Amino acid sequence: EDPPGFVCPAPVNENGEVDAWEQGIRKWDKNFNGSKWVVGYFYDSESDGNKVNTVDNKLKEWGQKTCVEFKKVNKGDSSYAKKLKIVFSGGCASYVGSHYAEQTLWLGPRCENGYIPLHEAMHAIGFWHEHQRGDRDQHVQINKNACSMTGTSFDVNFGKSHYTWGDTGHAYDFGSIMHYDPFACAKSRSNPVITYPGTNDAVKLTKTNTFSQSDIDQINTMYPCD
Repeated sequence: EDPPGFVCPAPVNENGEVDAWEQGIRKWDKNFNGSKWVVGYFYDSESDGNKVNTVDNKLKEWGQKTCVEFKKVNKGDSSYAKKLKIVFSGGCASYVGSHYAEQTLWLGPRCENGYIPLHEAMHAIGFWHEHQRGDRDQHVQINKNACSMTGTSFDVNFGKSHYTWGDTGHAYDFGSIMHYDPFACAKSRSNPVITYPGTNDAVKLTKTNTFSQSDIDQINTMYPCD
């Protein structure tokens, strides 16, 4: 189950709109090594070697399975105009898209486990949640009153109106690592937040600790390579 308190802040662009990859998202597209799009990252602190090794090993899956490679680099490496700075504090969170020269990706307590580093890294390269797709109402129902999140936190994590979604032809994916657990922010285990439309039946997810095939296909649609 997703840890509580997922928050994925999204900076607004110069027009005051929240960026989304389907409409002008700022991509990490400045470093192509001939076969992969490379995203450089470093840690704010490497004092916890176990966490560093866990995250390093998880992020290697990007280069093994997609057209994007996450490469550990020195903070001062000038060949990367923008880099991710991973910090082991706060919640599990990332900006959506590329925005800052040193852009923070938060992996607080427990966030180094399972698929979560991949999930937050997918936000960083430009993806919102699967259950925020423009066509989500055909597949799921979001029960706002069942969720402990309110206001902006709820909108950023569950809303679909703050960005323009473009249909790339990929089917809705209950196996995506970008899909929240139906009880992710539930006030009660008897009242799921994400259900099938018109029911109180919690959706059944098929996600694992790594990318689904649709995740991979969509990543490679945004960042195509040979």
